[in-house]
Amino acid sequence: MSYLYLNRLNLKQSVLPYILVLLAVSLWAVYYQHGEINDDGGLYVRQAYFFAHGDFQSGFKVFPWPLFGLLIGAVNATTKLPLILSAHIIDVSCFLIAAVFYFKTLRLITSSPNNLLAGCLVLLTAIPLMDDYLPMVLRDHGMWMGFMAGVYFFLKWQRLGGVKAGVLWQTSLIIGGLFRPEVLILNLLLPLHSAVNPPESLSRGRAFLESISLLLIVTFCLITLLLIKGMGNLNLGRLPDLIDRPLAFMREIFSPLPVTTNNIYLKSAISDFPMVHKLSFISILAAYKILVGIGALGVVTSFVAIQKDLIKKADLAVLKLLFSVTFIVSLANLLLTYVDSSRYWMMSYWLIYLVSATGLADCLTKVKAMKQSAKWFWRILLCSVIIAQFWTVLLDSKPHRPIETEVVVWLKGHKINPREVFINDRRLIVHAERYDLIDDNIAISEESLKPFAYVALRFGEFEANQALLESFKTLVTISDGAKPRFVVLQRQ
Repeated sequence: MSYLYLNRLNLKQSVLPYILVLLAVSLWAVYYQHGEINDDGGLYVRQAYFFAHGDFQSGFKVFPWPLFGLLIGAVNATTKLPLILSAHIIDVSCFLIAAVFYFKTLRLITSSPNNLLAGCLVLLTAIPLMDDYLPMVLRDHGMWMGFMAGVYFFLKWQRLGGVKAGVLWQTSLIIGGLFRPEVLILNLLLPLHSAVNPPESLSRGRAFLESISLLLIVTFCLITLLLIKGMGNLNLGRLPDLIDRPLAFMREIFSPLPVTTNNIYLKSAISDFPMVHKLSFISILAAYKILVGIGALGVVTSFVAIQKDLIKKADLAVLKLLFSVTFIVSLANLLLTYVDSSRYWMMSYWLIYLVSATGLADCLTKVKAMKQSAKWFWRILLCSVIIAQFWTVLLDSKPHRPIETEVVVWLKGHKINPREVFINDRRLIVHAERYDLIDDNIAISEESLKPFAYVALRFGEFEANQALLESFKTLVTISDGAKPRFVVLQRQ
């Protein structure tokens, strides 16, 4: 409990009140979803179903990275709670643990009396975190947990050294990597930094050995497994991505866009254009993602923190290093997947939230020291900005029942068993509780439709496969407002 800084005589310095606030907001955000599940969440829930029933082979076929699915399956098997609720329990718990280490890191890098309050306000107004991803079923929450714990223990280790802190930051990052493997890049790169900039109490060689010890043990265990089982019999999941993705990123970043021409004069004029255009586009998009992720309040308060040297120089140097690595990892995900989702930038966001909270804490301290008239003006201004941001994050939309739930309600209302229905939509599979389907992307064909008396399809897929559906009649079109979303059909 000491990690929550519980102190009856000084509750103001305790993390617990802020964790309770974040818990309440987290539960509200999940409630706002009304059971809606994201595509990736459907994948993990189905994987967890197989794990909970002891079918590990099928679970790995659904998704090759197992920890999140194992945890969901364990909570479901232990508590008998629904799989989706079990997933939310794990995600909210991981987020709150990440928040604990976020607060602990704030206390480490700044001594402002308002650092915890400022840190809580920054998290509550973080749009990608609270509005977009916290209520989703994602592995990312576990990654945040491991990453923030790793940041905290690495900063402590950089100050004092010691085997315990060294093992803790490596272990934390490995735990984060068991949720999303890109965190493991830090386990590979931070030892190199430690060899160049070791803690004051350690030599370079000792620092390098301490920071790579756990990685060597894990590598030894993997090599032993490979020798015992053989490469063909050992499922490494997405672990090879640690080698494949950096190599693919290096190829991709230096490959120009395929813009060509047969015109002799134009060919020489645009010889450098594809590469320049690509790098310019990537730079603009990266800057846009960072600015959108931290918001106007974050930009201003981060500028205040850096301009006024509010963070100790050694700690700021470490945060800059971590930001550089996570920024490059995010760029690699962008280039290799061509998905500009903000969730790939969350490690960078967490680091900026630390800097932003430091600046906001200083602003709160300055306002408190002002004269009464000025104090009220700045308090009202700060409160207005924070409330407006918080409204944008959590209160600007009404909760609604997912359209996939409407399909299931209609089926059950007409005495149609979802198991008699051909379904190939990932979200609908989960809402219909067809967790036993290993493949959620079954192509529509005469063969795949043959066992089913009913079909439930997204409207776009229905329109694209009219010829294959000639033997079916439309029972209902389920719309979201004026836009048709799903069609349920029956074999004639």
